[in-house]
Amino acid sequence: MKGYPYSYYFSIYNHCWGWATWRRAWRLNDPDMRNYNKFLQAGSLKSMSAMRNFETYWKRHFDEVRLGTLDTWDYVWTYSCWANNGVTCTPRFNLVSNIGFGRDATHTFDPEAFMANLPTQALESDLVHPPATGVSGSFDDNVARYVYGIKPHLGPIDRARRHLSRLLQRLAGGR
Repeated sequence: MKGYPYSYYFSIYNHCWGWATWRRAWRLNDPDMRNYNKFLQAGSLKSMSAMRNFETYWKRHFDEVRLGTLDTWDYVWTYSCWANNGVTCTPRFNLVSNIGFGRDATHTFDPEAFMANLPTQALESDLVHPPATGVSGSFDDNVARYVYGIKPHLGPIDRARRHLSRLLQRLAGGR
């Protein structure tokens, strides 16, 4: 977030390491995802991001949680927040670091993972507030790519550009 002048931004993502919430928000947690089908039918998931593969990724994972093939509480919390139009205030620097990576971990086995033992900074004493409370789509797209591994499909124009670029490289290289 180099060059970002504010202390935090608003996000659709509620990162589960070192987080806090209000009792009124936690009361909205829906561990059984009872209204999930209504959420999908209303197009709520689709409307959350224009990023290709966003809806596919989250629907697949939410479905796995509901079927019991994915054991995680934080995706349920994510669904609960999204189903209630919740947003998260995310600091621009890591305030905590997950040191729980390794063989004995429940889900985070690789101690060399890029999310392991991230550097932290202290919260600024004088917060600089962003001018608007809307979510930051560009930051959320980066979270989708780098935290969740959501890879956007290339559209036909991007595929054509990539193909043309490879063809030009081959021609320039004499292959």
